Amino acid sequence: MSREKTVLILTIVGCLMSLPFALNAGNIGFVDEIVSTYGLPLIGFAEVMIFGWVYGADRLRSYINKVSDFKIGRWWTWLIKIVIPVALGYGILGNILKQPGLVIVLVIILAAILASINSRLS
Repeated sequence: MSREKTVLILTIVGCLMSLPFALNAGNIGFVDEIVSTYGLPLIGFAEVMIFGWVYGADRLRSYINKVSDFKIGRWWTWLIKIVIPVALGYGILGNILKQPGLVIVLVIILAAILASINSRLS
């Protein structure tokens, strides 16, 4: 597919997807609520878990101290690994518990996951 055709298709798809937000202001409020309540905190939680535990907060701190004029101490590692994930997790859990229907859906999903794991272990 040529570049021009790809750009044209993506532009048309983007315009069509944006129409509900341009024509009805209530939709953008709904999307904003979902993104700010669940999306951003979940992405932040995933980032601190990846940088703190998978990549390694000490390794990241060492790199930052090497390339930056501002040096950070061991307290930063503690914040990235413990404090920030706990704070974000508390906020995410609080938002989920405010939505009783969402709790039921999450319990059903968790039950399905556990049943799947149990059947694979048996």
